[in-house]
Amino acid sequence: MSIQPPADRQPETEAGAEKFKVVIATPNQADAQWLNSVLGSSDLFELHTVRTVNEAVAECGSYDVIVAGETFLEGSVVELLNKVRDLKSVPPIFVLAAAEDVDRAREALVAGAFDYLPKARTLVFRLGLIVARAAEGYRQALENERLRRRLRSLLVIPTAPTTLPRREFIAAARARLTRRRDPNEPAIVRITWSNLHANREPAGAAEVAERIRASVTDTVRVGDLLTLSENEILICPHHGGRASLLGMGKRLETILEELAASVNLRPPASISTELEVLPAE
Repeated sequence: MSIQPPADRQPETEAGAEKFKVVIATPNQADAQWLNSVLGSSDLFELHTVRTVNEAVAECGSYDVIVAGETFLEGSVVELLNKVRDLKSVPPIFVLAAAEDVDRAREALVAGAFDYLPKARTLVFRLGLIVARAAEGYRQALENERLRRRLRSLLVIPTAPTTLPRREFIAAARARLTRRRDPNEPAIVRITWSNLHANREPAGAAEVAERIRASVTDTVRVGDLLTLSENEILICPHHGGRASLLGMGKRLETILEELAASVNLRPPASISTELEVLPAE
């Protein structure tokens, strides 16, 4: 008795590739023999039989599909599904049922079963087909995840704005803004502060200046250009449009006003935020 489906629908392993590894998990000897007979007649599968829930759980990381009976000596297939739920990698788990039972089917599917298969209504060739396709999909998902991890390891993803010395900042900002039509249009946000020694709180001028730099650095975004000096910060947004510039200016102005209030900064101390053209080197 062959389980080969029509040729145009048959999943295939690549030449030289491993067979799909299938665990048959059931204490019922007759079901185990039937599944080994049906699936074993195909050259797509490598079969392994276990009899307990714990044995099935232990095989999850090594196989492409599990075909499980509904009951085990120490529990049910739902117990198996619950035990594997939090594992890093769980293959598709089919539940082979002796007869149709809507309530049991619902319980198994809610617990995470890939499919519920009443034995009496499962055609021989169809069983091999759906098991092979599930195994093929599982392998592809694992390979996709491996490739995603590999890609992430190759990419250098910035997590902070780019801070440069002033001369390099101006050169980089100028290169970024070469396509702007009007060179006299504001292109950067300039933040300056002065007379911080007039602060009447315990925080000294150096501490307030450092808090200004930290607040600005934490606020600007990945891809923005930044240069810091003793009493000045220049920022060139990654998106150099006027709306982006205005938005950044307003956001920074609000944050620095809150900072000034938090340290009780009073005249003649000042912090200013202005939109300006790019300065010469």
